[in-house]
Amino acid sequence: MTINCDDMDAARLAILILGRGWYGIEGALPLLAMGNSHLWAQQTYGKNFQEWANSIDEKRIAAALESVANVGERTSLNDIVKQAHGMAENIRRKAG
Repeated sequence: MTINCDDMDAARLAILILGRGWYGIEGALPLLAMGNSHLWAQQTYGKNFQEWANSIDEKRIAAALESVANVGERTSLNDIVKQAHGMAENIRRKAG
């Protein structure tokens, strides 16, 4: 799986939402599945996680999720790309 997004803040949040901390971005987002997202946000942005997440426009998050794509053959029974695109659609619908 890859994310083709130049907006690193939106890409980080999109991957955190999509993978619930079990996915990372090499060199930009560590795995945060053990509940370290609040500490990471504080160290990275000087804000708590909620403040940082709320600072990113929903349309930016949706665009990042829409940029998720498979690289090569899918290796999971879960269709992560389909999930990402579905999340993006839901975000756009709620944002109006």
